[in-house]
Amino acid sequence: MQRYTQIPETSIIVFSLTVLLRLGVGNAADLQEISAKDGSADRPVLVVFLVTDSAEDRTREQRFVNQLRLALDDFDIEPVELSVEEYELLPLYRKLALVRKHSDRLDAVATTWLENAGADTVMLHMVALSTGRAFVRIVEAHRGPAAEEELAFAAQELIGQVYMLSPPHDGRPVERAVEAVLEEAVSLREPQVDLGWAVMPFLRVSGGIWGHKGQWFRFGGGISLEARVAEHFHLGASLAGLAGPFHEPHDGVVRGWGLMPGLHFGFDWTAGFLRIGPVVGASLVRSIFYSTMGTGDSQTYSWWDFRGSLGIDLSWSLKKVVSIVATPSVGVWTNHRTFVRISDDSNIISSPLVDWSCTLGLSIPI
Repeated sequence: MQRYTQIPETSIIVFSLTVLLRLGVGNAADLQEISAKDGSADRPVLVVFLVTDSAEDRTREQRFVNQLRLALDDFDIEPVELSVEEYELLPLYRKLALVRKHSDRLDAVATTWLENAGADTVMLHMVALSTGRAFVRIVEAHRGPAAEEELAFAAQELIGQVYMLSPPHDGRPVERAVEAVLEEAVSLREPQVDLGWAVMPFLRVSGGIWGHKGQWFRFGGGISLEARVAEHFHLGASLAGLAGPFHEPHDGVVRGWGLMPGLHFGFDWTAGFLRIGPVVGASLVRSIFYSTMGTGDSQTYSWWDFRGSLGIDLSWSLKKVVSIVATPSVGVWTNHRTFVRISDDSNIISSPLVDWSCTLGLSIPI
């Protein structure tokens, strides 16, 4: 029963395309002029083309520019609004001509822009022409509230790749961009695990499967303290209060309550925002029953029981902060009880040997 914030496993898919072009740099004097430009600027420049028309897309572009300024704080981010109609439909050579024009004018390291790629997808384009070749990268992301942030960090990594292919003279901004790429490479080889604690309030319902007699249905809630101890393993302790069963034989009423402290241990796998895996639990159960019969008999039953369970943990992460958790399980009870009427020894209700349970909770990291 555990759910933690994962370091997000992003849905970004990176498609790489490096196109080698001759840019008309024909002599050593031209090369020296380019080097002089690179060395003269205090901060490297990244140009951002603003190419969309709708208000929604313009807002997305502005958020993207803001995220770039956070991700590349050693760079000057220069938005450039283009008046070219239907920019997305221009052939590649026309786009590269525009990139070269504005890159030369602003002495930019690279140029980037966003394009729509269907109703659910937005694409980042990154082009660098300052090294005698055209460095072209396309990054695709799912359109959503976090798309601009994800694409800004993707742009940071691509800038690092530009410098790794052809390091310029400027020092610290280059080092930071390259470090971001190297750190990402290390993280891919060594997946990070969010080891920590979470608290989970939950609701629970349960009922009899086999061995019971009468209406054996219980409902209630509780709280659980969870700990992730390894990449795929978690354990926790919980305390639940249950009401029920409420059974009405033909001449009376039986009401029950229960208290269940327990421990559980689980193994899980991650697929995007979903975690799934088996969980094993063990609980002590303190049950108290009250019965009132039509004959006037009144009885109280109380006893301790032990329940072992096997279930499946299903955890869905919401905005990388909290998780919704559902845990269906089957349990086995060790202390089967049958309750009889004092006046005639007839069976009123029996506890189950096997029952089902379903828990629904909200896991909050602490």
